[in-house]
Amino acid sequence: MPTPPSPVDLDEALRFFAFDVVTDLAFGQPLGLTRQRRDVLGVVDTLFVGFNRAVALALHPRLGRAVLGVLKLFTDPTAKLVGWSVDCIQGRLRRGDTSRRDMLSTFMRSRDPTTGRPLDLGQLLVAAFPVLTAGGDTTSATMAAFVALTHERPEVLQRLRDEVDGCGLSMPPTYAESIRHLPYFVAPSSVAAAAAAAAAATATATAPSSCPRAPR
Repeated sequence: MPTPPSPVDLDEALRFFAFDVVTDLAFGQPLGLTRQRRDVLGVVDTLFVGFNRAVALALHPRLGRAVLGVLKLFTDPTAKLVGWSVDCIQGRLRRGDTSRRDMLSTFMRSRDPTTGRPLDLGQLLVAAFPVLTAGGDTTSATMAAFVALTHERPEVLQRLRDEVDGCGLSMPPTYAESIRHLPYFVAPSSVAAAAAAAAAATATATAPSSCPRAPR
């Protein structure tokens, strides 16, 4: 007797996929969350907790310094993620590989404007790490909004499928092809991105301007 299909946590799956894509683009290799089906290095949970912590501290600025001081007594959950990033960069520096079509190769080909020398390990980490922290969560939120908005209206979903199936593009389609030949698909994608951005802006707007500074 075949096993009945089980529900899938699509929010988790999209987050894992987004962070794998972003780490592949930034560092030349994915973290492997999708393949292992778990939060490798706790990256998703670390960023989610960190963002919420920042908002909470901004809402209560008087407690900010005290709370941040206590948090410094515990192990920083981002340390493993930073360590993984450093290992990726060091490996690429040893190989001298700048031929990959990813952001790390672009950064490795760049030069310090003040010295004219190639960027060192610290500079490469500063350039590449924000791509992970800022890009993964935004990308997964946009994809989740896209899925939710399209599946709320079956006629919209069917029209999207018909457009994709009937256009005869390469598999997978390139970004240029999607812009040129998939106007109906691109439209809800833009709406989803705007919805995700609006949600982030709303969360940020709840915090007062007098946010506490982290103690040095």
